[in-house]
Amino acid sequence: MSSPSDQKKAAAGHKPASAAASAAGKAAKRVSVRHRAATSVTSTSNAAEHAIQKVLERRELKRQGKLPPPEPAPSLLKSVKDEFSFVIRGSLAQLGLPQWAFRVLVLVVVTAVMGVAVAKIALREGPPCPVHPLSGSLTIGSVIPVGASIVLHPQGHAIPGDGVPMAKVREDGTFTFSTFSAEDGAPVGDYVATVQWFRVNADGSVGGNAVPARFASPAKSPWTVTVATDGTTLAPYQITR
Repeated sequence: MSSPSDQKKAAAGHKPASAAASAAGKAAKRVSVRHRAATSVTSTSNAAEHAIQKVLERRELKRQGKLPPPEPAPSLLKSVKDEFSFVIRGSLAQLGLPQWAFRVLVLVVVTAVMGVAVAKIALREGPPCPVHPLSGSLTIGSVIPVGASIVLHPQGHAIPGDGVPMAKVREDGTFTFSTFSAEDGAPVGDYVATVQWFRVNADGSVGGNAVPARFASPAKSPWTVTVATDGTTLAPYQITR
C-alpha cells in the first residue's frame, strides 16, 4: 500500500489525458503556423520570380520588335455615343415605345449635331486676312499671252496662311487674281509682279519662257502693283521686248 507522499508524487508525475491532448494540440498548432508561414514565403517568392520572368520576356520581345501594340482605348466619342444610346433605350422602354422610335430619335439628334458642327466650321472658315478684288489685262507687244502666269510678290509685308496671289491671262487678255480661293483678289499692299509664258509650238512641244527674263525675277521686274481696300482694276499693262 502506497503512502500519502508516494500518491502525491505519482499525481505530480502524471498529467490528466485532457491536459496532455491540449498541449499536443498547441504544439501542432505552432507547427502549423510555421508551415503556413514557410508556404506563404515560398508562394510569394515564386510569384515574384514569375513576374520578373514576364518582364524579361517583354523586354526581349520589345528588343526584337515583336512586342504587340497595346490595344487602343475606346474613343471619347464612342463612349458618349454608347452612354447616350443606353439612356435613350432605357427611356423608350419605360415609355413603352417601339424600337424604330429609337432609330428615328438617334437620326434626328445626329443630324442636328452635324448641322451645328458644319455651321461652326463654315463660320470659322474664311481667308486668314482680308482680300480685295484685283484684275487687269496684259499684252506682250501686240500679242495676248493666253495662259501666261502672273504672280504677286509682297513688298514690306507678309501674307498669312501661305497665300500667294496668282492669275492666268484669258483669251481676251484679262486676268483676275486669286489668293485663298478662286478670284477672291489679294490683300492690301504693294507688290512686284512676275510673268511667265511658255508658248506651245506647232508640234506640241513647250518652248521656253517667251517673256523677257527680267519679268521672271521679283528683284528685276519693273511691274509694280498696289492693292487698295476698295478693290483695284489695274491699267492695261504692256510688256515690250
